[in-house]
Amino acid sequence: MLLVLICLLIAVVTAVVVVAYVAFPHQGRTIPRAPRLTRAMQGVVDRAGLDPDDDEAAHGGSLSSLQQQWAERRAADKAAHRA
Repeated sequence: MLLVLICLLIAVVTAVVVVAYVAFPHQGRTIPRAPRLTRAMQGVVDRAGLDPDDDEAAHGGSLSSLQQQWAERRAADKAAHRA
């Protein structure tokens, strides 16, 4: 029974982290009332090489105006994260 509860807890925590990433840092926004979590997620993205702007440029595509705004916001967040 304890093993089942631990597995369920791990699944729920993983789901919350994925939803939080997709809802906020992936779109270039910070997580409300959780700046430390935002910085941690951005650090993981930086280390893993998951920057969508780099992927877009590598494939010869162009960014839409909204994507450009997100890219600029992510660049500003990265600069603040590294400072």
